[in-house]
Amino acid sequence: MLKQCLFVWLSVGLFYSYAYAFTVSPMNVILDCGANATGASFELKNGGDEPLVVDVKVGRRVVDLQGKEKVDFDQELKKSFTVFPPRVSLGPKDRKMVRLAARAVCGQPKELPYRVIFEQLPIKGTPSSSTRSEAKVNLMMKYLAALYVTPPGAKPSILISEIQSKGDRIQFKVQNQGTAHQVVKKFRLLAFSGQGDAPIAEISERELPEMAGQNFLAGNDRLIQGKWPIQLPKTVDKLVLKVDGA
Repeated sequence: MLKQCLFVWLSVGLFYSYAYAFTVSPMNVILDCGANATGASFELKNGGDEPLVVDVKVGRRVVDLQGKEKVDFDQELKKSFTVFPPRVSLGPKDRKMVRLAARAVCGQPKELPYRVIFEQLPIKGTPSSSTRSEAKVNLMMKYLAALYVTPPGAKPSILISEIQSKGDRIQFKVQNQGTAHQVVKKFRLLAFSGQGDAPIAEISERELPEMAGQNFLAGNDRLIQGKWPIQLPKTVDKLVLKVDGA
């Protein structure tokens, strides 16, 4: 996300501006039910010279088989989380805290993923055009922080299945059968064939960059597709994921 004001001049004379840029910290929060966590705090900073207003809400995170994410909102979430304040006014160079209180979210068998959404709202009475001769468009900023409610002892457990060759491409399903999410950055995929106990090949994020950076949520299935790695034999029928640092 942008950390400061960004100005982009286009040849047609339009003037795009993140003049009212703000930042949010932290962007990743884990509520550890084993440690009796009851909430979290976020700091909002206005890096600009104009006042701004930010709306804050919590949504349930849903990711489909193709990796497309959507955020659901329902009445049950209002019973589970309280955001204070739900709308924040920030003066120039101002900073304020937003507190999130969690109620009755623990006790689940697996980790639950949410998004805390910080969305800038237009301010009534703000001039719609610049004093310059060029047209000006103010782009409203939006942050989606990750929030996980994690039960005691939660761990990811990744299983890879349904390995397919599609011409010069590979496709397989990744199932997180564990109780916590798994972010895959640096990794090794060990390839096996038949009944052999020794891997016939090993590939990393360099050979399969489509896998790098993926976040596999607890209980979630995902399809991964990419170019078939040169060193991976077509006879492979099993892949085992080893995540560096896990």
